[in-house]
Amino acid sequence: MIVSLIIPTHNRRLGLDALLQDLRFQNLGKSDLEVIVVDSVEGDDISDLLAQHAFEGLNVRRLLTSNVIATKRNAGAREATGSLLIFLDDDLRVPNTLVTAHVEAHDRSRIVVSGQIKFPAQWIANTNYYKYKNSRHMSEDTGYTRRISIASNHVVTMNLSIPAPLFNEIRGFDESFVEYGGEDIEFGFRCARNGITNIYSPLPMAVHCEVAGDVGVFARKIYVATFYGATHLAKLVPEMFSVRTFQWTEPKAAETISARVIHSLLKAMVGFGLVHLLIRFLRRTDQTHWLYCPFFYKILTLLVTQLAVNDRAVGCDNRHSFE
Repeated sequence: MIVSLIIPTHNRRLGLDALLQDLRFQNLGKSDLEVIVVDSVEGDDISDLLAQHAFEGLNVRRLLTSNVIATKRNAGAREATGSLLIFLDDDLRVPNTLVTAHVEAHDRSRIVVSGQIKFPAQWIANTNYYKYKNSRHMSEDTGYTRRISIASNHVVTMNLSIPAPLFNEIRGFDESFVEYGGEDIEFGFRCARNGITNIYSPLPMAVHCEVAGDVGVFARKIYVATFYGATHLAKLVPEMFSVRTFQWTEPKAAETISARVIHSLLKAMVGFGLVHLLIRFLRRTDQTHWLYCPFFYKILTLLVTQLAVNDRAVGCDNRHSFE
């Protein structure tokens, strides 16, 4: 059985190097493993890096395409020869059991498997931001210690496996999502609609060593995903209208009195500039552990989402840096 690992990348040489090193030592025969790195046409040249890993025994090759995550994943899948596809992000570290854990998780037909994601233990211990971020992942740290079926919007595409025939059956990821966010949720719902069960397994575990992560970067990602992808996602996935946070922030989804009241409050709070004040507070107290409060991060998420909705309504991405 050949397993194909597909890694979209863009200017993350150091992280990619570390991940490829981990993949060289998987406890699966090297002849059964192929790695496809899908890079951006405009990305830095990494041919020497891949050549070095190939010299050291890794079956790895590089594809070039546009810098759209869904396009990269689909391009890698088209070139793959394996019967099982594993999608990994380029800023992960993985144990030598990752691939076999994904293979063994597919013990029945028509399932897609999301593996466990953690942040580095030292990051969680030292910063409130990563303590919160880690609490939002399904992992053994947050009580997800056994295999379960999961909701479609909980699919984790940064550490995901799916049989190649199933991936081709549902036509891969939707490439109409050209900015950050949305394609993973849409993929999960489309799997479910096609009779594919979304599964979480803690055994295929990966550590997320994201580059330059902090609360401001977190806010910018939320803003971009909301500004560019939320309404498009709702058109493709009408189930989004039943999500409370969507009802609270998107005016067309606020059908109940309580949703309208919360929506009005969020608009008013955004108008007072609370987003940037809250980001500054969370940055300054990031290592003050007794001030850790998940509620602050949840409020920030709602406020940034509402800010993006407001800006979208007037057709202007203000390119907030959230510095």
